[in-house]
Amino acid sequence: MKKINFQNPINPVLDFSEQQLKHRNRIDKAIIDGIIKFQHSKCFCGETDSRKILDYDAWGFNIPTVICKKCRTIRSEYFMDDDSLNIFYKDGFYSAHMFTNSNNPSGVGVSLDNYLREEINKGVAIKSWIENQISFDEIKNILEVGCGCGGILEAFSNKNTQCYGIDYNEEYIEYGRQRLKNIELSVGGIDSLGHKKFDLVILSDVVEHLNNPLAFLDALKKNMSANGILYINVPGFFGISFRRFGNNIRQFTKIEHLWCYSLNSLKLLMSNAGYTYINGTQEVRALFYSNSDKNRFDSGNNYDSNLFLYFFTRYGWFRNINYSITRIIEKITYFFRSKF
Repeated sequence: MKKINFQNPINPVLDFSEQQLKHRNRIDKAIIDGIIKFQHSKCFCGETDSRKILDYDAWGFNIPTVICKKCRTIRSEYFMDDDSLNIFYKDGFYSAHMFTNSNNPSGVGVSLDNYLREEINKGVAIKSWIENQISFDEIKNILEVGCGCGGILEAFSNKNTQCYGIDYNEEYIEYGRQRLKNIELSVGGIDSLGHKKFDLVILSDVVEHLNNPLAFLDALKKNMSANGILYINVPGFFGISFRRFGNNIRQFTKIEHLWCYSLNSLKLLMSNAGYTYINGTQEVRALFYSNSDKNRFDSGNNYDSNLFLYFFTRYGWFRNINYSITRIIEKITYFFRSKF
């Protein structure tokens, strides 16, 4: 395999505090020392050929962003290997909002108290959106993977529903256990669930972090009930606007974000993983059934509808187009696709 030679980091796209810069450099040293290792990535559609969009991520790491030449999904050119991902998330290299929040006097990222409060508010919004899509009558067991402190599950917890959360971060789990008494929280991944089955599974800001999302989604199915429903939200490409990410795609790309999804590319991923689409938005959030009769590895569904995404990234015009205009252009694309 071709060796990856990283260039020195450049200035981050945001203003860093002294603590944040030290933390960024700590991660960089772990990469130089071989503690955190990377491998060349390939798209979930199986394609390795891609076109480079950017050379550096938001934090200044020399991790290029590329777009797949087959299905037009955006991803990092290099992914951490499995062992390095475990180290990154378990050994203090990652914390929530580590480079976007500079107001935590005790370190990088957001304080645990503020993080839990943020999760609880987020959970209310997620539950409200899901309730507008499906009935909760048959949902008795809910799982959140990558639950942080478990705050999102607080909105779903009641006497008729059992809520479970898992996360690799021991500090988050312990903090949640002390404050959320009706939610079962555990340290670990989906391999720690045994034979438990869940009617609703929540993946909130998780799928963009996975180096092998197809394998993960396939393994998750064994813990979903026959009519299980999966909720996913990820930061979407069409959220790159003046009101978020400074209308700058580099601000969106991060060492911890391996994928940059649109609703279309997420639907393609889920179809390839054997899930059935229910409904979704370009924010991106979506619901899927855990079963599908479709053939796997259908790479054609995403191609035409994402041609305009390739067009923008090729010429850089996306930097001057805000969220509203990109959604209008997508609707125009669908219109002409249906007519011709």
